[in-house]
Order: sequence, then C-alpha cells, then structure tokens
Amino acid sequence: MVEFDGSVAVVHDLGSVNGVLVDGKRIKGTHTLRNGEELRLGGQVITVYLGAGVPEGSVRFRQGAQTLAAAETVALMRQETEEATSVRDGEALETLLLVADKMLAVGRGADAERILQVALQDVQDRAQRGVAIERGTLEAAAAVAVRLAEATRKGQWINYVFTLYRRSELVLPARVIDHLYSAVRVVDQVDMIAVRDYLTHLRSREAEFGPAERFLVRRLDGFERLAEWH
Repeated sequence: MVEFDGSVAVVHDLGSVNGVLVDGKRIKGTHTLRNGEELRLGGQVITVYLGAGVPEGSVRFRQGAQTLAAAETVALMRQETEEATSVRDGEALETLLLVADKMLAVGRGADAERILQVALQDVQDRAQRGVAIERGTLEAAAAVAVRLAEATRKGQWINYVFTLYRRSELVLPARVIDHLYSAVRVVDQVDMIAVRDYLTHLRSREAEFGPAERFLVRRLDGFERLAEWH
C-alpha cells in the first residue's frame, strides 16, 4: 500500500506473498520513498517522482498518478518506458487490485474505492467504446466491484457490474454471480434498470448459449428476484 500526505510518500508491505521491492530490495514493514526510487508491486515496476521534476519522455503509469497518490498532489508515479511496451491489457488494473485487496482485508473500503474507481471507470469506458478487453480483466473488474459494494454498502458498484457486462455482451462468471447474492443483502440500493437491461439482453440471446451459460442466466434470474425483494 502506498500513502502520500502531500509531502512524504510511504509504502507499506502488508504481508504480501511476493513482497514489495524498492530499488530491487525487499522492504520489511514501512519504507519512506525517495525521489527516483523504483517500486515493484506485483508485476509492475514504477518510478517515484516527488515534485515537479519529472523527466521528459517518461511514460505515465495510467492509473498510478491519480490513484496511488492523491489527485491534488504533485506526486507522480511513472512507469518505465521499457516496461510499458510489454504490459498486457489489464496489468495496470491487476497492480491496483493487489494494493486495494490489502486495504479491503483490513476494512479500509473507502481507501480501496478511492484507489480503484479511476481504473474501473477506464475499463467500463473502453467496453462502451467497443474496445476488446481480456475476459480476465473484465472478471477481475467485476469481482472487485462486488467487493467494493460489500465494503462500502454502495449499490452503485453492483450497478457497475451489470453495466460493464451489458457493454461487453458476455455472461457473468459463476464466482461473480455467487458473490452478488451475498453483496446485494448489505448494499443500500440497486438500480434495477441496469439489472433488467442486462438480463433482457441475455434472454434474447439464450438460444446461442450452451447448458452452462443457460444455468448462469437462471442464476441471474434468481438474483433479480432477490434484488427486487431487497
């Protein structure tokens, strides 16, 4: 987890399996970041620049500058140019998920939401524009949105899941559907328009589906009834 208070950036290793590396060395506990240090989180290497002295030609880490540090600060997280050329679609999101997952595990739902909302909106915007998105990225985005719904009790994150998959025209994965059943019991309100729009679209295509997908549609029918009751 990375925190920035307006002047000092601090990275915390919250017990991750792979650890957090700064300039190639694994840290223990907390480390105060210095200008120019390289920070490795999961499969991503980013360079920390504090202040206005950002080198020309450096490649911006897509979500990092706005989410790992507060948007109003001048701290920028930059991804190395050579790394940027080989990044798979979704790796930036996966890195943020690693950070946010630690926050969710210790009950810091609001902090996790602040870190993830820009990245999740980016996935949804690309889906709306018809950009091809890896199924794994879509599932990861949906899964973490449901976790955010539970942690923040905001129904908007359940709405996000249905809107995202409506735009992608795919059937929600079983694990996400299962989690939706528990999340809907604790959120404030669900937009049934988004749920019904997605299900109406799936029902119109049901003849194209195999037995497994039809079973998932039936599970979503049950979710619709539960959400209406709630």
